[in-house]
Amino acid sequence: MLDRIEAGSERQRQFVADASHELRSPLSTIKAAAEVAQASEDPARFGQLAGEVGAEADRMEVLISDLLDLARLDETTGVRMEPVDLRSVCRAAVGRLPAGDIAIELAPGDATVSGDAEQLERAIFNLVLNARQHATRQVRVSLSSSGGRAVLDVDDDGPGIPAEDRERIFERFVRLDSSRARQTGGAGISLSLVRLIVDRHQGTIEVGEAPELGGARFRVELPAVAAS
Repeated sequence: MLDRIEAGSERQRQFVADASHELRSPLSTIKAAAEVAQASEDPARFGQLAGEVGAEADRMEVLISDLLDLARLDETTGVRMEPVDLRSVCRAAVGRLPAGDIAIELAPGDATVSGDAEQLERAIFNLVLNARQHATRQVRVSLSSSGGRAVLDVDDDGPGIPAEDRERIFERFVRLDSSRARQTGGAGISLSLVRLIVDRHQGTIEVGEAPELGGARFRVELPAVAAS
């Protein structure tokens, strides 16, 4: 028991240290931009700095939201179980994304699972956001049911993920050197949050190749239930 308590305390200390490091980066960028703005008299430069500050503030907002969700889920063990229409959840998650140049397609298909709609929406939002960050032109979200399982696929036409990294990307605060850089890949928390939510719903998640779009495919499988 003492070993488990010590291990838990060590995980908490490491989590706080990693979170502090991640939050320090956007704060440093915002502070540097403010200092440059104070020293500059070029109006055009002000606009550029405002864009940089806005981007870093957005990244910090997502990071803080992910950290809070991780902390909340770490403190709980159960999931509120009720019938969830995954198509409606997918539509809501895609609708939360700000407008951009990447086309996001919600393909025909339906599936119903038992779980927490809010948590599932967060997981799908993170998956689609991750796909959009690495896509070239297109992201496709599709649903199906087979053999008592609901299947959610999130495909993109980006560079894909090397086979040797397809498990590591779900670890907390992990980025891939090439396709998960800080500028595009966030803080390395969003996918670990997805896995935690999927695990809580007795599901699985794996990464492969998108057969049609050519990039990465994130596949989530959850126990399906009959639609009410």
